[in-house]
Amino acid sequence: MELKYLFVRMNSTRFIFKGLHKNLLFVIFPDEEVRLRAVLQQYFGSHKILVSGTLAGDELGSPVDIEKLNQLVSRTKALVVTSKSITQSEIIQIIYRAHLDGKRVLDFEGALLEIDPVVSSDPSEMIRNLAQKGTFQDPSLRLYSAVKYAVEPVLAFFMLILLSPVFLLVSLLVKLTSEGPIFYRQTRVGLKSRPFEIVKFRSMRTDAEKNGPVWASAAADDSRLSPVGALLRATHLDELPQLLNVARGELSFIGPRPERPVFVEQLEKEIPMFSLRTLVKPGITGWAQVRQGYANSTADSRRKLEFDLFYLMKRSPWLDATIVFNTTSVMLSGGTEGRKRRIQQAVRRKGLEKMRSGEIASA
Repeated sequence: MELKYLFVRMNSTRFIFKGLHKNLLFVIFPDEEVRLRAVLQQYFGSHKILVSGTLAGDELGSPVDIEKLNQLVSRTKALVVTSKSITQSEIIQIIYRAHLDGKRVLDFEGALLEIDPVVSSDPSEMIRNLAQKGTFQDPSLRLYSAVKYAVEPVLAFFMLILLSPVFLLVSLLVKLTSEGPIFYRQTRVGLKSRPFEIVKFRSMRTDAEKNGPVWASAAADDSRLSPVGALLRATHLDELPQLLNVARGELSFIGPRPERPVFVEQLEKEIPMFSLRTLVKPGITGWAQVRQGYANSTADSRRKLEFDLFYLMKRSPWLDATIVFNTTSVMLSGGTEGRKRRIQQAVRRKGLEKMRSGEIASA
């Protein structure tokens, strides 16, 4: 099986580790390339494959292939190599020389986890992933978690006082534009599957669920939204009252988003490991929230769970700080759903351009 090389430009700032650089050179096998391209397609617009090609499968690669690989190595600070064995001696020599020249050499599986930071929800793979890639929760990290949970209620209390003018303004907007209560209360599943009542500014009509519980939606044209509901959702101002839940110790600032009991019951039947996310305190924001956004299907919920499992596996002050940074970035850029729409539009535009170029060529 022949080795492939791909020179990829990463324009995204969403990576969580310092090891990945703007230009990455991959030396991988075809099945790994398929996985890489699938991930890059998902984050279209933030990545671009500049150069790709095939290295000879003999013991000695062709001079052209080797020269091309040498040129690409000189243009990058990080080299991602296959998780399988390489037997071509000249390629091995190039990789060792890159290491001695100060290039970072990463394993494909480890690099893929940084590009697409999720952990498979397949029970047969979960423990292996945790054992190989988990962040050891040593006493210092466990102390960090304990201090975090102790300080957060105090911080939330002061934030409630500081943001009281905003609370007053949003309360008036909600009250003056639609009938019903200012706040919306809903039962959610918290730490260790204990139920609690979450508090939000009401962004929907009071009869929004007259036909029963429905999945959350980020659509700006959702007919259930109140006159100011779309604005509250887009700016995340509807989430502000959850500071009350943090002050009461029911929520953390960072953690998996708490789900409604009716959906938890359904999802635990379809995704056996779904309850693992309740091993830590739920949060106002989290890794799944900034990467995936709203879940409105079982498939979306499985994907969110895989982000949550990554958070459980890599929990640390660095990851929490990254989530805070990404949350701010997501809010300023129109939200996770807005980013998804922009990606979809870019994909459609590229598809149309290909179709037009094909039509011109055939004409």
